[in-house]
Amino acid sequence: MASRSEQQRSLRRRLKRLFRKTVRLFMPPPKMSKSTPWSVAADWALLLTLLLTVSIMVLCSELCTTSIMASGESSVAYAPDGSLTLDGTDTDPVIGSVQWKGAYRECGWPFPILRRSLPITASWTLDDPPETVASRVVPADHPLAAALDRELSERSLPDWYMDSIRSGGDEVGDATMLWTNAIFSLGLIWMVLYAIARIPMVFLRAGLIMRRRMMTGMETRRDRSGRCIQCGYNLNGLEMAERCPECGTLLW
Repeated sequence: MASRSEQQRSLRRRLKRLFRKTVRLFMPPPKMSKSTPWSVAADWALLLTLLLTVSIMVLCSELCTTSIMASGESSVAYAPDGSLTLDGTDTDPVIGSVQWKGAYRECGWPFPILRRSLPITASWTLDDPPETVASRVVPADHPLAAALDRELSERSLPDWYMDSIRSGGDEVGDATMLWTNAIFSLGLIWMVLYAIARIPMVFLRAGLIMRRRMMTGMETRRDRSGRCIQCGYNLNGLEMAERCPECGTLLW
């Protein structure tokens, strides 16, 4: 009677065989076949269309629309804590004016980036301290940045936009990346381009196959009627000739 260790080894061997059969069922080993010019051309078309697809998606990502979401103009006044506030009261000393603009960049299908908030741009003139800035990104450490954040927080803007402008004044901000959209778009565009590249290859191959069949049929008819399969010269009476007198084709 077999020992316990032998039974365990036999069980492991059976499990291994079952595992290998299961793997071969779902992932059969590749067949060893010679590469033909058509398979090489198909591989090159697959690679080149992938590179073209990536290039198209990179270029198209620049074709996004920029929309204005927040803009305004206000007076600037000192607050008791020394920071700048917008829309100061009559009792506050008005020291200048500011104009600001908030915007976001939105990309639809098939682009992977859905939306992205842009830095707040502003132009302001201050009397104390003297400062005149025209159309620049508001630095995160500038007192005006906090004032703009407070002003924008009172507006009915999307949460994703508010979170992004609070993350940093001179940074691009939040970006929503849709990986499923990107992967699906990449695969779809790649499939369409590869199908377009395969169309002339299919017609060319079909034409060559038809031509080969026509030539084979014509050679067969010439051979049966006693003619040269290459030029159609009549070989009746020349059964012992080694070559065709017309074109020099070897007959046998």
